[in-house]
Amino acid sequence: MFRRLVSCCSIALLCATTGLAGAAEDNDAPRRETDNETGFIGLYDTAPLSTMPREPMWLLNCFGGQRDLSIRPEENVSGVRGDWRGAEGVDWFIRELRLGYSLGARSFFVVRPMGTSGSSHVPASGWLSIPAEKRIALQERVNDLIMDEFQEPIRIYYFIGSYMTDARGLDGYSEKNLPDAFRLGDEGFEAQHATRATLGGLMSAGAAGFGIDASAPLRTRYHYVEFAEQMRRPPFNMHVIGEALPVVPKGRGVARDAMGDFKTDDEALERMAWVGTALYMNYRFHHRIFDPEKTRVFKWYAFREVFEHLSDTEKRQMIQWDFEHGMITICHDKVMFEEALRLYERREQATEANDEKFRYSQAD
Repeated sequence: MFRRLVSCCSIALLCATTGLAGAAEDNDAPRRETDNETGFIGLYDTAPLSTMPREPMWLLNCFGGQRDLSIRPEENVSGVRGDWRGAEGVDWFIRELRLGYSLGARSFFVVRPMGTSGSSHVPASGWLSIPAEKRIALQERVNDLIMDEFQEPIRIYYFIGSYMTDARGLDGYSEKNLPDAFRLGDEGFEAQHATRATLGGLMSAGAAGFGIDASAPLRTRYHYVEFAEQMRRPPFNMHVIGEALPVVPKGRGVARDAMGDFKTDDEALERMAWVGTALYMNYRFHHRIFDPEKTRVFKWYAFREVFEHLSDTEKRQMIQWDFEHGMITICHDKVMFEEALRLYERREQATEANDEKFRYSQAD
């Protein structure tokens, strides 16, 4: 009963909060900085991006792209991996959370739990498009894990899309359905209810934040920047991660810096978190060093061919290079994850030591 109450409260919190949907378009809303003396952020002020931990994330990929499996063939339409199919797929999901937790992970990046239609971009409809028996099992099992088993809190980030046509369907953005598509947080009755059903449902399954596929293009960029700032405010205190990185267009291409890397829209880059696959980051931003104080840029090791041929030493060196360039690791590899966690914890300890020294100097 208590776990069902938690699930209901998550949805009720989202549904009861008027003004979330469509608020991302309110460009006249004040954006005050944190008070330098008190650190206070008012209820309607923008919470800083720095409130998002820079810790690495353990990767759970629910999507395989296979649409001809004999396992639960009714889910071939969504292309989800065989391990994730049916209510029994939640067993795999829980095992992966336990595995990551045992390695020290407290943040998890869950990719496309609903799958895709195969004929459009990743859909934003990331909850009601999951079969009902799986949704129910996911709510119950994740809440049991968080409340009864794990001794420390975890953060689950569900990676979904930027457009949908129906909260129950798998269609995202395409040229064909663009007239009927809407974004999370758009104005209008259908968009508001679809947004609340999607985010509220995922919140009931442990979501601490969301990744939004294809949110960097100019047509969606500042909508989702504003949306992310809305979600960071009370009562949600949740983080939204955009994909890929926001770049500066030039003609029909992208502007480049002196080193040949893509130029970024730094305002957007510093107002919300962003994620790019390892192949994308290596090719587009090979020389770029992202400021760890101002940004949250995640490097997602989505494809095993990038690292599976490397030795353990080479994997650690690769993660060290990422760390030195201001990127945060998302991966499903024990050696890489443990190295990313070691570097993160070392930096956190150094920061705490410096803060302690500062407090003592102020007291003197």
